[in-house]
Amino acid sequence: MQQALVNRAVIILVLGVISFLFYKVVQPFLLSIFIAALFSAMFTPLYRWFLSHVGQRAALASIMTLLTVLFFVFAPLFWVFGIVLSQGLDVAQTARPWVQEQLAQPGLITEKLEALPFYDQLLPYREMALDWLGKFTGAVSSWAVDAVQAATVGTFSALLSLLIILYTMFFFLIDGDRLLYYLLYYLPLNDDDEKKLLVRFTSVTRATLKGTAVIGILQGTLAGLALHFAGIPSALFWAVAMMFLSVVPGIGTALVWGPAVVFLIANGEYVPAIALAAFCLVVVGSVDNLLRPKLVGNDTRLHELMIFFSTLGGLLLFGFMGFVIGPIIAALFVTMWELYAVEFKEWLPTTAYKPKSGSIMLPHERMLEATESDEVFDDIFDDDSAHESRRESNGDGISEDRNSEQENAGLAATTANKSNKANSADTKDSEGQSVSSNPRASSQSDANKAQTNVSKPVKGKITQKKRKRRKR
Repeated sequence: MQQALVNRAVIILVLGVISFLFYKVVQPFLLSIFIAALFSAMFTPLYRWFLSHVGQRAALASIMTLLTVLFFVFAPLFWVFGIVLSQGLDVAQTARPWVQEQLAQPGLITEKLEALPFYDQLLPYREMALDWLGKFTGAVSSWAVDAVQAATVGTFSALLSLLIILYTMFFFLIDGDRLLYYLLYYLPLNDDDEKKLLVRFTSVTRATLKGTAVIGILQGTLAGLALHFAGIPSALFWAVAMMFLSVVPGIGTALVWGPAVVFLIANGEYVPAIALAAFCLVVVGSVDNLLRPKLVGNDTRLHELMIFFSTLGGLLLFGFMGFVIGPIIAALFVTMWELYAVEFKEWLPTTAYKPKSGSIMLPHERMLEATESDEVFDDIFDDDSAHESRRESNGDGISEDRNSEQENAGLAATTANKSNKANSADTKDSEGQSVSSNPRASSQSDANKAQTNVSKPVKGKITQKKRKRRKR
């Protein structure tokens, strides 16, 4: 017993050291691996469609999926990113001098503002607005210059990361199910907890991505078009900025189109300014309230405040892809706490506090509802034979345990056959002794043997013959 504990301790220690060393080896590529896993999960339905149309040739289907992703996702992203950087550099070169010129000649702004019918209401906030506009423009200019410089220096690094992502996606698409199996196999959780974890995490991630990325793209696109038709230069740059700022509830996009309205008013373009403000308030502002329930559906999304902090923190920590990685990490964080609440609900005391802000759903109820409503993993997790289905659903490459079980069953069957042969030999000897003394008994035993060795249909025929004889 003590030797077994020592062996396990040594194995765990060596495993920890080797795992840490392996982590340090792949650490520079973790972000690329994560992006590859994310895109592989997103485009797995497309891969399976190709797989069904190319004769189940996995490598060819994976290559076709990668080409589709490259030409329809990455190529447009790089094109838009290049234009955004170019327009950002233009903003950095033109915005700051314009603001400095306006601040140096306050009479120009005063004359334009005096023409407004609500000038008296704006007068107390004039200095504050000009000061805020100067700080905002300076911050945007500095960020644009830094982004252009970083993009220029990191061009080779970006191309290398793209190659790593595509190469990793090739294998993730082919072996994704097996990798998921191994991940779940080495987790010290039972099948129910694994299903709850996987289903809940997938549901929250799907809802968060649809509610954050899709809504951000829609709001940024609509507001960018409005800025373009209003005559604001570098509209694509500002559209991308609003796409990221859309995670701020209520005022995210207004942080961009608000100064744009001030810019138009300062130039005396009152009609475009009013039209831009009305369009952004009515159309862009209502996108979140109207489309989010339809896009998210029944999925349980994260709270807006958690999406806000996780997205901004992800951008600061991971860069551009933090827009997606941050909410996913937050979804995993919430999922693990809900799994903890489900597992230890007997140990968690109830509270008499009842919130007055609305109805609540306990974590175990929410996870149970998500598990029952999501049928994505029903073919992987079978309630009747969960352990067996985990092994059968992953193909030939992960059947070692089943092979060992079959070998053990074969050994047991061999042993049973040997014992049966020995018993049959003893039975024959005893029957041979009884034949001479009782011929009727020997014939009866022969008939029983013949009846035992035949198959069921033959047995049925014999029974019918006996019935006919009895009738006669």
